[in-house]
Order: sequence, then structure tokens, then C-alpha cells
Amino acid sequence: MRIKDKPLAYVDVETTGLDPDIHEVIQVAIMVEDQNTGKVLRQMEQRIKPQNIESASPKALEINGYAENTHLWDNAPIMNQELATQIAHMLKDCILVGQNVGFDKGFLQKLLKKYKMWDWVGHHTIDTASLALEHLGPLGIKSVSLHNTCKVLGITNRNEHDALADVIRCREVYHKLKRAGFLKRLWWRYQVSKKS
Repeated sequence: MRIKDKPLAYVDVETTGLDPDIHEVIQVAIMVEDQNTGKVLRQMEQRIKPQNIESASPKALEINGYAENTHLWDNAPIMNQELATQIAHMLKDCILVGQNVGFDKGFLQKLLKKYKMWDWVGHHTIDTASLALEHLGPLGIKSVSLHNTCKVLGITNRNEHDALADVIRCREVYHKLKRAGFLKRLWWRYQVSKKS
């Protein structure tokens, strides 16, 4: 399949910390889109019950809401072959798109390699933080966090650090930034200067 015909898979994972060798994925969201039409082909969102909560970073648990909302994970499955297969099928032959996508890819790679399914996933990625840096950095944006980028682009920020909400916002950021022209950049320059 040609790169221009590969679906885009917007991904976000919430984890118990920053190190995929120590910490676990506790929520994953994926939205797969036809790159040429923009039509959403499939999506999933799944909370996953951690098995080694003692190795979790308290700060990570606080950020992703696990500390306050553990009841949201009451009926969540533990990671298993069936769930890994479902995730791998969602990502099969896709280009991964995410905000700091290297983080998400690292955790997904570790998870799917354990179940011998990483080879299903394509190796191309698009990082929306890098796109924001390219388009908004020269205009004076102070941070290319998802929250700040959405603020400048006029995208509603809500449910931060919820995987599905972050995937939806990431998709909006990608569509606003891809192939942005001169007039868009003028408007963004005004927005950045207004928010500084």
C-alpha cells in the first residue's frame, strides 16, 4: 500500500509513568481515519487495569485521574492476548499520529511486542507537537503542549489526560496544521500575540 493511501491512526495512551520498561498502559484510545477522505473508519477506547500499581508514579496517576477515579477502572480488563490483538488490528498498516507520538509508540511497541504483534504496525509516524513547533514556534508560541496548541488554534480543551478526548483534540490539531498557508499563519500570529 502506498504511503498516501495508508490510514492515519490517532493514538493516545495514559500510563502509570514515563518508562515503558517499568510502567503500564492503563488507557488507550485509537481513531483510524482514511487519509484521503478524512472519514473515521474505526475507533476504540479502553481502560486497562494495572497489574503492578506499586511501581506506578504517583504524579502520573494523579495526572491521568487514576488516583481520584479508580472506580472508572473497576470493570476494566487486565492486558491480555485478546485486547492486544484488538489494538494491533486497529493499528495494522496505519501511520501513527499523536501529540509527542514517540511516547505513545514506545508504550504500544512494548505492549504489542510482549504479545508478538508489533510487526503488524507500520513504522511511519506524524508528531503533532512537531507540526505545532514548525507552524507556531516562529510566531512566538511559548509551549507546544496539546493544551496550549489547542488554545492558540481555537480548539476546545476539555477532559485533558483522558485518552479519547486527547485523540479527538490531536486529530483537530493535525487537520488545522497540515499544509497551513500564509493566511492561516497570519491569523495564528495574531492569536499567539494576543495570548502572550
